[in-house]
Amino acid sequence: MKSAHLWLAALGLAAVSLYLLFLAPGGSKDSLGAGAVSTTATIAMKDTRPGEGGAAANYVTLIFEDSMRKNHRVEIRVMNGGLFNSLETGKETRILYQPANPEQVVLSADARGGVASPTLRFIAGSLLLAGLCTGYSAYRRTNQTAEAPAGADDEAPRPRGNRKGGPKVTITRR
Repeated sequence: MKSAHLWLAALGLAAVSLYLLFLAPGGSKDSLGAGAVSTTATIAMKDTRPGEGGAAANYVTLIFEDSMRKNHRVEIRVMNGGLFNSLETGKETRILYQPANPEQVVLSADARGGVASPTLRFIAGSLLLAGLCTGYSAYRRTNQTAEAPAGADDEAPRPRGNRKGGPKVTITRR
């Protein structure tokens, strides 16, 4: 592979990695439709209850003020266990809500402080590591000498033993 292709691959891997870390959508306005508004909400309570099939379901009670300066108390289910564990009672978090129906609330991507979920962080880290390795390989290939000088083989140390690969012959005297 040419060094230019390696550089291109390294830059592509790094770009995808940075996109996943910082720009990948979490909760977005698309999940609520057009007109969703972002605001801060205080976490009033965290609760874990038995859900469908006996699995634990995580719920968060949020209190927020809408654009009409009315307070709303909403309970939402948090599907991401890592996100649920990172939320603390009494702290503020970013949410998205629908002004026409303030009971429709979703935690925004900013609720995690702009950091991706653990799975996305792992994938992004792996891609970044692969990009760095590819970039190092491209750097080494770019800085290689094109061809060894003509007399370089004469000065190199020769390996011991049978170099030609034929049968080894032992000479003995009588």
